Amino acid sequence: MSGLLRLSARGAVLALAPGLGGAIARLDLNGKAVLRPWSGDMATGPFALSSNILVPFSNRISGGGFTWTSARYDIAPNMASQPFPIHGDGFQKSWDVISKTDETAILVLAKGHIGPFEYRAEQAFSLTPTGLRIELTLTNKGDVALPFGFGFHPWFPRDLDTRLAFTARGVWMEDKNHLPTRHLSLSDNPEWDFTTPRKLPGYGLNNAWTGWSGTARLEQGPAFVSVDISASKALSSNINATNHCSRISANWQKTVHSRSFSLITSVSAMVLVSCIRLQVLVKKIILPVKPTKYRKFVRLTLIAALALKFLIMPD
Repeated sequence: MSGLLRLSARGAVLALAPGLGGAIARLDLNGKAVLRPWSGDMATGPFALSSNILVPFSNRISGGGFTWTSARYDIAPNMASQPFPIHGDGFQKSWDVISKTDETAILVLAKGHIGPFEYRAEQAFSLTPTGLRIELTLTNKGDVALPFGFGFHPWFPRDLDTRLAFTARGVWMEDKNHLPTRHLSLSDNPEWDFTTPRKLPGYGLNNAWTGWSGTARLEQGPAFVSVDISASKALSSNINATNHCSRISANWQKTVHSRSFSLITSVSAMVLVSCIRLQVLVKKIILPVKPTKYRKFVRLTLIAALALKFLIMPD
């Protein structure tokens, strides 16, 4: 596992993989896993890491691209196994280490570029004995205003003791290509309600919950570390859950629908047999401003943060 960057704070240990999409390779507390640890096998692909970063968009863009303000923007698939471009290109690029201390690190992707998106992204990690905070900053470096998105995509270990709890108001169904189909209210469909801690089902689950409160709790048995999950306001609109390797994902996105472009504001969770993925996503619009003598375009910056609070104290 050469090339990993190690942070530590008493019993908490964080391993980062700057060369592998700026990902997290491991997060432990007192020798117990908080996130599903990466095996170190490069052949397992990027989503075998402990957490991925998603920029400059999250989830899938169907139709070969999208139309925005009457202009057509094409985006080719970025993974051989996927029919649509997925999760941007940040998780596929090498990030630079700008600074590091025992408990903090800053990683930067200076020249991200996929389809029409040109951007700079920065991740700031802060590890303490009681938790981890990640702050993600995204700046549009192109010459046109575009609907950007970004997010966090951690994977948590799962066993028979794992329970998940979060508050939301609705949930999206999906089709076979993992694209949204219809929206259900939780008040009318309580089987989708996770307000009270629940076991995750044994069958495949990959849905997005809307109206998320911005917090979630993952309760673990003795094998793993339980966590409280909180997202900054920009991320606290929705959450996404999947059921194959427990994955929980939180997404914030302005919903944009057209014949060729559909992104949803939601929290999503993917549940797998051995782990859970948590994904926190944000999408906002980078707007140009009136040209001035000194600048013709202001590249607005988006900032969002994800925090994990350990529910057991370090030794």
